[in-house]
Amino acid sequence: MSKPRIAIIGLGGYFRALAPILFEQCEVVALLDNDREKQGTMCLGITIMSPEKGPYYDIDMVLLTSLFGNKMQAQLQGLGVPAEKIKRLNQLTDLVRLPDDFIAPQRLPVSPVTSKRKVLLVAESMMIGGVEYALINLLRQLDPNRFDLTLLVLFPGGPLVDEVPKHVRVHFAFNESTPVANRLIALVNLPPKRLYELFIGDTFEIEVAFKEGFCMRLLAGSNQPNKLSWIHTDYQHDPWTTELFRPGEERHLNRDFSRFISVSNNALQAWQSTLDPQKKHPVQVLHNLIDSLSVYQKAKAAPTLPAPEGMPRIVSVGRLHPTKGFDRLIAVHKQLLDKNKPHQLVIIGDGEARGKLEALINQWQLQHTVVLTGELANPHPLVASADIYVSPSRAESYGLSLLEAMLLKKPI
Repeated sequence: MSKPRIAIIGLGGYFRALAPILFEQCEVVALLDNDREKQGTMCLGITIMSPEKGPYYDIDMVLLTSLFGNKMQAQLQGLGVPAEKIKRLNQLTDLVRLPDDFIAPQRLPVSPVTSKRKVLLVAESMMIGGVEYALINLLRQLDPNRFDLTLLVLFPGGPLVDEVPKHVRVHFAFNESTPVANRLIALVNLPPKRLYELFIGDTFEIEVAFKEGFCMRLLAGSNQPNKLSWIHTDYQHDPWTTELFRPGEERHLNRDFSRFISVSNNALQAWQSTLDPQKKHPVQVLHNLIDSLSVYQKAKAAPTLPAPEGMPRIVSVGRLHPTKGFDRLIAVHKQLLDKNKPHQLVIIGDGEARGKLEALINQWQLQHTVVLTGELANPHPLVASADIYVSPSRAESYGLSLLEAMLLKKPI
């Protein structure tokens, strides 16, 4: 049987994770990307092209490996590509065969018998991020004398695992050796009931999907009547979960949850307008908790960067992602320098947009005034050293780092 001939558009993190399987089981004839800096360069022996130059007449389908699938699909259809030829991340099993040992899940074992209320919380990861810190703060507030707590983490590792309270059992859904591509394909493509069977071997009185997307999709497969789903995302401005569900699936799975918790009124309104316009589902607003004592204590440590001489320091914290708007913060930084207003800009965090931000810094020769620190387990000393804190996000449901800066009495 011949391999399907495909073109792939969107060559970011998802593509890098899935490339080994796609190149093994498909005949990849074209790689496409809208990033002009990538166009004309080589990737896995193929020259990257603009989508306008794609050989759509000579392929079976186009695969979108991006979380901007809606825009890309509209772009491709505008170029004359038939909708039936376009496949998205959640349709990978239409292209790829999954072997029996595809994911080798680490099934959550049965916990000891207890008189406490058994609670399962599902988290996407324990990497450094606002959602993860909010989860840790919540776990610290739950009474271990009343609740028997289990935390299932979908993606293994992460420095914040060590911050989880010791009375919480932590279990990883995947082994570190399971390829990232396999994890993604399983979580996006397997039916929710199958996912639940694969990963959870215990019963709980309360089950909590602490983030939309992967976590919500897994717990939708449970028959437990007392299920909660947390809403951290602004669905109107950052609808990143679109690629994880087939059309209409996310709205359909909402009915499997007894209650939704939104971290802000804005996030609630965006979620309802997108996924619950008739307001059928019980939902309440519960702001992310902040461990103010921990913030104050951690802020007392010495900053990892010395203070700049003769100029103020501006600090911003967040994942390096287009939604966070650090590109426009660097642009404003340059404008201020051009107006003879010297200052240092410190951006704390890491992520997929780092390369583009470094390119901007080099293009505008800002290497001496902009510092990208990468992830810091304790960003609070640098925030405490700031003269001004800036949040340049294009969308933010409830910015934890912004609130922590307010705790430290920084001008925002």
